[in-house]
Amino acid sequence: MAWSSKNLTGIAFACSLAVLAGCSSGEQDPVMQELAPAAGIVVPQPAKVDVFATSSERTAKIVLVWSQVPSVRTSLDGRTLLLRFDRVFEAPLLKALPRRLADWIQTINATHDTILIRTALDVRIDVTVAGPEVTLDLSTQTPVPGETVIIGG
Repeated sequence: MAWSSKNLTGIAFACSLAVLAGCSSGEQDPVMQELAPAAGIVVPQPAKVDVFATSSERTAKIVLVWSQVPSVRTSLDGRTLLLRFDRVFEAPLLKALPRRLADWIQTINATHDTILIRTALDVRIDVTVAGPEVTLDLSTQTPVPGETVIIGG
């Protein structure tokens, strides 16, 4: 079979969509890992990110520890914080934060290179990057009922 630019364009488009779909959950499809190079697509390997969190009556802290220093852009709109990183990542413990820090975090959505956090109450959020650590400091003037929580790994 002779390959035409139309065939290759269609294959590349299909592979691109599939790769994006595979990355959106932080996991990559092994079939796409094999097909992507044939279509000339470079599939980034997700960085492993460890997540640590603590909370007390007036503060909560979430620390994301990367294997390499990340670059991050942030945007805060009311109780919604958007973090966009310069690379694809995997951070499975993020899923536990809304359950474990329910007094602080309403929802967390993490896909590909982005984390979207909706806080459960109005809080001040400070984001700092120090080497491979991205720290989210949440604070409130009103005491938050609940126990001290420590998450790590």
